[in-house]
Amino acid sequence: MLCHIERYVFLVLKIWTLAQKYYGLDSYSIYDDYDYSIPPPHLVPLYKNIYFENKNYKLRISIQSTDKKILFILFTGKNQNTEGNKSLLLGSNDGGNHFQTLNLSLNGESVSINEMVPVKGYLFCYSTLKSTLAYFDKELNGFHIHKYHNDGTLTPHRFYPQYIFQLVPESSRSFVRSLYFSKLYEVFVNY
Repeated sequence: MLCHIERYVFLVLKIWTLAQKYYGLDSYSIYDDYDYSIPPPHLVPLYKNIYFENKNYKLRISIQSTDKKILFILFTGKNQNTEGNKSLLLGSNDGGNHFQTLNLSLNGESVSINEMVPVKGYLFCYSTLKSTLAYFDKELNGFHIHKYHNDGTLTPHRFYPQYIFQLVPESSRSFVRSLYFSKLYEVFVNY
């Protein structure tokens, strides 16, 4: 399956570089004639997402708004619950000129990422199949790779990446048993 994934990814990368070459990252807008001023920094989105989907695969491209040279691509199958389903996570810190395959392993076991959330200066990734979470920095280094309890939904704080929110269902009748908003890491490097 990884061979098929690589073919699709490189096709999308070719389309991406052509679009970037001819249109640029910031030159598209449906509000080109709209008069606006520069918004305050707390209202600027932290990332841009681009999605591509077909019947078997999903492709997601995330661009950090704070540093447009940082680009992440996640290519996964649509069925996330099978052990053989592999994903491919690519990262670039030079604006998409060179991509690096980002691999995670915990205790010598490979972890297949199926979700990514860009946060301030980092990429938060997790695998629901292996119940593992991790962060990538702007040098594309993986760190803080940990197991978590897979009985809820994880969401990192957008501005303070060391905080993670977990929504945990109690049963089908009551939606929330408890809300966890915990600071996982005391020492965190901010960019």
